Amino acid sequence: MTGIVWVFLALVLIAAVAIVVVLVALTRGPAPRSGHDGVRRVRQVITLARVVAVVLAVRVVMDVSALGAHGQGLALTPFVAAIVWVIGGIAAEMVTRSALRDGGAALEVRSLRRYLPRRGAVLLGLGIVLLVAAAVITTLAADPDGRSLSYTCGPNCHGTRSPWAGAFYTGPLAVAFVVLLVLVAVNVRLVVSRPRGQLDAPDQAADDATRTSAVAATLLVVALAVGATAAGLVMFSLLSPAFAPDTPASVRVAMATTLASLVLAAVSATALAVTAFSPRPARTSREA
Repeated sequence: MTGIVWVFLALVLIAAVAIVVVLVALTRGPAPRSGHDGVRRVRQVITLARVVAVVLAVRVVMDVSALGAHGQGLALTPFVAAIVWVIGGIAAEMVTRSALRDGGAALEVRSLRRYLPRRGAVLLGLGIVLLVAAAVITTLAADPDGRSLSYTCGPNCHGTRSPWAGAFYTGPLAVAFVVLLVLVAVNVRLVVSRPRGQLDAPDQAADDATRTSAVAATLLVVALAVGATAAGLVMFSLLSPAFAPDTPASVRVAMATTLASLVLAAVSATALAVTAFSPRPARTSREA
């Protein structure tokens, strides 16, 4: 039953993002195109790597969800799926490292600021901060076993909520999240620093669009993982005790913080998906 709920949440989130992306992309105009063999090869390899990563992520998630006890493995599945996706992006960048080399070198400065979707990145950063804050609150409020919460529910009424996002769940989540952030940093670094020689202006614009799309797609999967984790935290830990009459104020604070994180992650995912599927021309060195 729990797995069905997770699948339903994931489908709802993906469907909502897909609808917004399609509506916005249709009114945004086509991305820069190129007939350069190297630029096209980079795009094809990245697309193939993403498809393979999705298939592998599904397989890995099925295995990871069965690990541990009391749903511990299931809680990790959003971050594990994101890790597999990002590893696919890193593999694509390594394979295409020399695709745009022609023996020359372009005199230009390429920085992350040039390719970073700022609005989506800022919203994602805020969503991550709020999710971490909520996880700290629930961890501190948990019982000593790290997976339950004792609370009062009225006169002569005491309850225990389990599962609860204590250290039993948040510890492995923190490790997986740190691994994900490190891999994201590596992937983005490879995208920005991928060498290229002298290209005509249309080919250079197409290559810049590919880099912007790759950075946005990498951050997009982080936003989806953060949103799915926040949704799971609300449904399986916070929802019931947050509405109990005498529940601690910290539980309601954690509930509000997690909901805010979920909203920010969803908005961020939408903005990043739009850029990933329909990238605008990259900023110039002066604009960055």
